[in-house]
Amino acid sequence: MIVYTIAGLAITLLADAFPPKRQLTVQVQRGASAHQRIELADRAILLDQALSAGWGRTDPAVLAYLERSLRVTHPDLDGYTLLRLAEDLGLHWNDTVVRSILVDRTQRLLENRELDMNPTDSVLQRHLDDHGARFIRPETATFSAAWFPLDSTGLRRARELMAYADKTTTPADLHQTGNHLPGLRPRQTMSLDKIGDRYGKTVSSAIASCPVLETCGPVESALGWFVVRVELRLPPHVPPLADIRNEVLGDWTRIQRQRNLERELEELRRRYRIVWEPTG
Repeated sequence: MIVYTIAGLAITLLADAFPPKRQLTVQVQRGASAHQRIELADRAILLDQALSAGWGRTDPAVLAYLERSLRVTHPDLDGYTLLRLAEDLGLHWNDTVVRSILVDRTQRLLENRELDMNPTDSVLQRHLDDHGARFIRPETATFSAAWFPLDSTGLRRARELMAYADKTTTPADLHQTGNHLPGLRPRQTMSLDKIGDRYGKTVSSAIASCPVLETCGPVESALGWFVVRVELRLPPHVPPLADIRNEVLGDWTRIQRQRNLERELEELRRRYRIVWEPTG
């Protein structure tokens, strides 16, 4: 019988010659939820798989961590001696960081098993069709604006601009009529939420309601007076696959990895018998 004593996760491995199932005794806090128990059991299984494969003594990340950690207290020892010391202390399986490294490595291995790294566009398009809400773009507007200080002179100038706004035909013309405001460019395309965050909710509301190709204002915000002209407004939409292929690929890959992990864990769970040891 081999006993792994881990803070919050004590594992007892009964290793017969060829047991039908490997038994793990896992400590669990009284009152733990079913979800918490599943997470503890899965972590114990992943750790046991890594230790059974001998990764505690061979994983490069583990060895580098152990050598780096022990060098703090044993600066005169060479790397080989430090790793021998780590093994004598049982750090290759009983150190918290080592366990996390091993669990993560096992999880990544299971996630990537039989993973298709080059799905076709038709596969990605189906994913986009099925999960379009994940890729929706908020309402955006292309607009130009003139800015004036928040005082009576600024308001007067904004009103004067509105009086002949129909003669201000280009974004540059409108922009140059106002004062300089850092970050305010002659022509910008932004989501309404971002416009509100940057220039104020009153400005974003005005841009949302202003008819396209018309000039609206003066609009008061905490920053000053604005006169805005909306060139284009796009409602919330899902871009075509060609525009967001990498984003869709990343999401598709993430889901495939989750499915792979769950499938592999389900198979591993059949090989183990979990015995719960209540604590606390």
